Amino acid sequence: MAKNTKSRITVSDALSPAIIFAKNTKILPQQNKNRTDMKRNIIRTLIVAVAAMFAMPQTADAQIGNLLKKAKKAVEAVTGTTDTKTAEAKDAGTQAAEVAVASGGTMINPFSEAADIELVGCYGKSTSENFGTAYLVLKVKMKLNKNRINLSGNENGNKTMAIDADGNAYGTSAMGGMGCDVTEGVFVKLKIDAPQQQFQDVKKSVKEFQLIKMSIYIDPQHRGALTFKNVPIQWDVEPE
Repeated sequence: MAKNTKSRITVSDALSPAIIFAKNTKILPQQNKNRTDMKRNIIRTLIVAVAAMFAMPQTADAQIGNLLKKAKKAVEAVTGTTDTKTAEAKDAGTQAAEVAVASGGTMINPFSEAADIELVGCYGKSTSENFGTAYLVLKVKMKLNKNRINLSGNENGNKTMAIDADGNAYGTSAMGGMGCDVTEGVFVKLKIDAPQQQFQDVKKSVKEFQLIKMSIYIDPQHRGALTFKNVPIQWDVEPE
């Protein structure tokens, strides 16, 4: 006598259509505005599948974890989203480009939408036979309607400092930034050479700073630090 066997729906059967749909769905650039609706539809499908899953025998539990992981990856693939904090961190890191400096080294300006900034050079002044101070000369052209900015000092936790090839750090004695007059649409040369704004006790044997961080304040939306790398020091040379 033949047994009357019931067809059994597995968790894989329940969730596979949603996963396959998510994996095979591609969003073109012009369809980005529909990502939210797409994500909602996929999530609704998954909820229905999970609801059906609870009506199944508990022997299917071993399949649940793996399939839900697959479903999550499929949703991320369709919507183009992963962890929000990670995506934001990547965006922040890729906003500023590293550009070559004519006098040597490179520069990163994270506020290029607010101001064009160029490094003229780094200049050293002898204070003794073996030591001296060093300062930067910049050219700044504002893109915003601003006529004054602050440079150097310690802005928003970004302390102005320089590091040589041996890892020695040099700071300034300034308690705050140096106010500089600037103009929209015109380059203005700025010598950050006030005594308290210069890097102190630099060995004259140091020919290059491998890293310089200089704080900058333009407005509450544009504040942080400029970054310079592998900048040569021109000892006892007056900037043009």
